[in-house]
Amino acid sequence: MKHLRALIILAFLTVCTVVFAPSAFALGESTTLTVKTVIDNASEYPTQVAGLSARYTASRIYLMKYSASTANAPSGIDSKVFDIVNNQSTAIKYNSVSGAKCDTFWFCANQYTDKHLSLKSVEYTAANNLKQYQYDPASSPNQYSKTPFNWVQTIDSKKVSSITLHFQYNPDIGSAAPDPDPDPSYTKTVDYLGDGAANPDTTVNGVNDYRLYLDLLTQQAMEDNKADIVFVLDVSGSMGDALASGQTKINLLRSTMTDAINNLTTNPNNRISIIKFSSGSEVLVSGSSNKNTLLNAVSSLTANGGTNYYASLADAVAQVNALTSSDNQNRDKVVIFLTDGDPTFASPAVETTTNNTYAGMIFACDSARKFSNVDKFYSVFIGDNSGSASTLQTITQMVPVSNERYMVQATNAQQLTDTFNRFMSKMSNSLYHVTLTDGLSDYVAYTGGLKVTKTTGSGAPVPLTLGADYSVSTGANGLSVTFLDTLKADTRYAMSFNVRSSDKALDEFYDSQSYPNLGDPGTDYAGNATSAGRAGFYSNSAATLKYSFGTSGSAEKAYNKPVVQVVEPAPISAEIKLTKVLNGMELKGGMFNFDVTQVTDQGDVPLGTVSNADDGSISFDTLDKMISISEPGTYTYKVKEVIPATPQTGMVYDTRTLDVVVTVTRANDALVTEVSYPSGQEFVNSYAPQPVYVTLEAHKELSGKPLAADMFSFSLLEGNGTAVDTQQNDALGNIQFKPLPFTHAGKYTYLIREAVPFPVDPRINYDLKTVTVTITVTDIGGVLDADVAYSPDATFRNEYVYAAADATVQVKKILTGMQLTTGMFKFELKNLDTGATMTESNLADGTVSFKLKYTTPGTHTYSIREITPTTPLAHMTYDTHTVKITVNVTDDGSGALTTTTVYPEDPNFYNSYQIRGGIW
Repeated sequence: MKHLRALIILAFLTVCTVVFAPSAFALGESTTLTVKTVIDNASEYPTQVAGLSARYTASRIYLMKYSASTANAPSGIDSKVFDIVNNQSTAIKYNSVSGAKCDTFWFCANQYTDKHLSLKSVEYTAANNLKQYQYDPASSPNQYSKTPFNWVQTIDSKKVSSITLHFQYNPDIGSAAPDPDPDPSYTKTVDYLGDGAANPDTTVNGVNDYRLYLDLLTQQAMEDNKADIVFVLDVSGSMGDALASGQTKINLLRSTMTDAINNLTTNPNNRISIIKFSSGSEVLVSGSSNKNTLLNAVSSLTANGGTNYYASLADAVAQVNALTSSDNQNRDKVVIFLTDGDPTFASPAVETTTNNTYAGMIFACDSARKFSNVDKFYSVFIGDNSGSASTLQTITQMVPVSNERYMVQATNAQQLTDTFNRFMSKMSNSLYHVTLTDGLSDYVAYTGGLKVTKTTGSGAPVPLTLGADYSVSTGANGLSVTFLDTLKADTRYAMSFNVRSSDKALDEFYDSQSYPNLGDPGTDYAGNATSAGRAGFYSNSAATLKYSFGTSGSAEKAYNKPVVQVVEPAPISAEIKLTKVLNGMELKGGMFNFDVTQVTDQGDVPLGTVSNADDGSISFDTLDKMISISEPGTYTYKVKEVIPATPQTGMVYDTRTLDVVVTVTRANDALVTEVSYPSGQEFVNSYAPQPVYVTLEAHKELSGKPLAADMFSFSLLEGNGTAVDTQQNDALGNIQFKPLPFTHAGKYTYLIREAVPFPVDPRINYDLKTVTVTITVTDIGGVLDADVAYSPDATFRNEYVYAAADATVQVKKILTGMQLTTGMFKFELKNLDTGATMTESNLADGTVSFKLKYTTPGTHTYSIREITPTTPLAHMTYDTHTVKITVNVTDDGSGALTTTTVYPEDPNFYNSYQIRGGIW
């Protein structure tokens, strides 16, 4: 490339004539070119050729342009389109052009060219006014100069030129012969798990448990189908465009290649190379059988750049040569080339940064011709441009092959898939899209434990991973396992899972005591002969093996049918739980009896009589043998209390009939019961003897003041302090509470307290005691009697205390004959009610005062007398009469005492002093 760049003298140089000897003829004159089209193999495809409607392009090139960034390329072009008809000539007229530097003709496909046509060669001589044209990429001869087969030079532009174009009709690739069915071996077996023998895949061991096995054994890989496959993949920018379906071409390429690799790598003798190309070319993988390596390369493909057929085909040539030299197994050499456009780049032969389809076509054809040792060459054009497809067809037909070469145009995803399938036919005998389906019969139920394994050769089974290696779909009757990858050769794949004999199987066997089916041959698990030729129920309605093979083959196989048997569960007794509740009396065991009957289609059948326990539970243990159930169903029982012929006085019996519904179902290998009680679970009796009524009483006493009705309040409380009643005393001090009803025998405690008012009357001292009343109620033949005891006595004693009231009782001493002095005489006041006395002396004025104090209302009577001294005073005459006085003490209505003194008409005492013989 440095050498080429050294040849560049100017940034832009118009060239054409420099590559020829100096011309003696004028350039750019008006001229005519007669083109004859011949389809060389028309006789092989007469119908197809006769029906062709195709056109081709003849371009007159009179200017060429070259620069440092753009290889030598036409810049002055006059293109004409003509029809392609076998053995038909067409005269094409070109007008004169000014400034022409050369005069050449280029022939190529256009959008009207049929994809089946390839340009095989051009035929001319100097007599046709034409000669060979040499293309110099750098505008002057160098190592990359080429003589294009479809580019010719005019000798004299003033003369008429003529040329014959030879085409070849290329038929569509035919359908591959159907691939032979690999016909893998497959079996279905059943292992009875209830025989006590261990199973390596499960620990389940119920008497009605089984494990089903479905397997297939793939064939050995086919030796005669091994190949070296070279994929040449276009990742140019246009591959990022979407097809009509909305899917981009690059995504379609990745998905198609993924399927191809999954298929091809199942044959370990295949070697695969992957080349990607856009503006340049790169070998991503060379001769590998590692699926992950290949898939990683495919997943990394992205779209960008131009379309370089030349470099990619050159890399493919090198790959084929290298694989051939390292091949010691005589593999087929297969090249698959995929693109969506015309060749636009040709580096390193052509220095270019833009599209140059002329150079691209020249060098693509050059690379195509350099293949050797290729057995099959396939090319695919993705898109609907038939002219571009024809260009690829022309290049494809230049590849030398020993077997076949085809170009296919694919306009959608399905066509591309079908094309790849055809290309890769018979490259593998492996199975793919493999699904094992077991459509379980109604006589078994799936119980889990699914395992999927593969066993290669004589090795141990290897568990496969859900989601990575296989998927599972389940339905109402069975399940399917689909393997996500193509199956390996010489490998046993198996799915196994647990089932149990269904309720339907148990029911039918219970009814008929026989089996309807015989197990198919070969359905016994190793060491467990319970199926082949044995009576039982078929485990499946249909079990199938479905798989695809080759490019489009598919098959479906039916597995043999194993059988299962049943073991009936042991009978079970229903556990009935009813309770006796007795209100009003202590319940004792055996106090009440209950009749039990079973409801049948023929009527109620008596089963026996049971009684209650101390805790009220009603035991049915004695009826267990009678209530013994051996099959699922719904069973109804009736329980009714037995009313004695002579009912107990005061007893109210529960006359209801309680329904008991027992639902029996199977759970694995046993029967289970569920008991319901639509009418409830309790019989409730009430004992209510003739009640007794007790009236509690108390008494109130008040000192210090007369007692009045309703003067004090009293509370009756239950023993826990709950208030029951409040009453007041009557005028006589009686206190009576409302009658208390008693309906049950027993001891009852009540409390009686005086209700002290708030605020309290400060003049009353209240009795704060609590009287405990114990009432003993006894049941005497259904009639209650009560005995009442008070502790302490039921009398509440209050005291009323008045503020003391004073009273002064006065009498007067009148003395004649002597001067009266204080203390001269003494007087005695005597309480005629109590006999108490007090003495006082007179004052100088004769007043004698007795001061009295009273704390309660009342009437007090006193007598007052003068005390005659033991030694009377001589000449003194003492008054010896007695004065009676009454003091009335009353409550003024506000709680205060007032006194009133009642004196006699003359309350005075008269004494005289007289000396006898005197003169007074």
